[in-house]
Amino acid sequence: DGYGAFGNAEGTCVALLAAVDHTVIDVDNNSLVDVTVAENMSLTSTSGDINVAARHSNEAYGAGSTGGFGGFARVADITADIKATGTTNVSFLGDVGDGTAAAASDINFDAAALSAATSTMSSGGGSIFGDFAEGQANATTNHTINATFGGSGSTMNVANNINGKAFLLADADA
Repeated sequence: DGYGAFGNAEGTCVALLAAVDHTVIDVDNNSLVDVTVAENMSLTSTSGDINVAARHSNEAYGAGSTGGFGGFARVADITADIKATGTTNVSFLGDVGDGTAAAASDINFDAAALSAATSTMSSGGGSIFGDFAEGQANATTNHTINATFGGSGSTMNVANNINGKAFLLADADA
């Protein structure tokens, strides 16, 4: 649906003697974007540029929380593991023009990807004698971007320039 992967978990525990709760949230988003202009495909622009681009946003969000009260003791454990992995591929393997005249002003070829993971966790509550809370919030991104320009025997006949770029912005916060 284009919104990435989301996860949320909450736990609440109340007990007269001891309250014990354990909350785990695991969110994995692994997405793929693949844009290919195949070999033996010829593109022509009589009045401008030829643009081939891939745009990819790969995001994962997760939050976990616990709360409670235990008369004599409260023990809480929470883990939030959030991962954004994926691949962005853009390939121009075809031709621009196959004659002697330029078939475009420029070729602009680029790939851009954003890979982000955000993990939060919280634990609150108490007891009369002992309140023990621990947890982990883990966020990981592992994204690959591949850009391939030119296939076996490709012809690129342009009037000006061939511009190629690949960008990957990765961010993991916990």
